[in-house]
Amino acid sequence: MMNISGVLLAAGMSTRMGQPKQLLPFGRSTVIETVIETLLASQLVEVMVVLGHQRQQIEPKLTGHRLRIIDNPDYRAGMLTSVQAALKQISPSSPAFALMLVDQPLITAGTINQVLEAHRSTTIPITIPQYRSRRGHPAIFDGQFIAEILALD
Repeated sequence: MMNISGVLLAAGMSTRMGQPKQLLPFGRSTVIETVIETLLASQLVEVMVVLGHQRQQIEPKLTGHRLRIIDNPDYRAGMLTSVQAALKQISPSSPAFALMLVDQPLITAGTINQVLEAHRSTTIPITIPQYRSRRGHPAIFDGQFIAEILALD
């Protein structure tokens, strides 16, 4: 079975929200805690969480979880910098990675596993789920794209 790493993009400034959306209440915890629990319950081989804006407020919510925290000091320059920060540290044993956004707490581990299985069952190097003709997450990319993504500016 192909090992796939999970990358949770959670470094954004939440400018439209006026407060860190990662810390908004959701269910019995916060948005970021809910998403992390879902990722950890899935078949991902590792979970990497990219933090930037308000890191000092968000990071305490992540203690006690089996994950790697990646610091993105360049978060103001956009989401690509967060993807690049994670890919610089991705496990060499993962031939693919799944990108997730922190503001999607309704995605289930079952859905993530379905997308992982779809990716594993094809030779197509990118898997992007769709729902009602709209693209969704997680998007899964083969590792062959890492060098190309790291070279983007």
